[in-house]
Amino acid sequence: MGKNYHIIEKGLNGRITNVEYSGLSRRSGTSYILPYLYFYSPLDLVILNIGINDIKVIFDRSMIEISEMMAEIIDLARSTS
Repeated sequence: MGKNYHIIEKGLNGRITNVEYSGLSRRSGTSYILPYLYFYSPLDLVILNIGINDIKVIFDRSMIEISEMMAEIIDLARSTS
């Protein structure tokens, strides 16, 4: 990418799209994406790697539900540009 790029990594183990784990706080992607985006703006590129934890049995979510929540997170990210 060259010298003129700065990568900001904000990964968190156990992060999911829009629900919280019982007993683990601050894992909902929809709760945290806007503060990060506004804090670091302007951004040229946002890469999301979220959704795999959503398929865990404890959440009982369908692929359609997960993809709808991913779309919501993408919309949130686009709203900050």
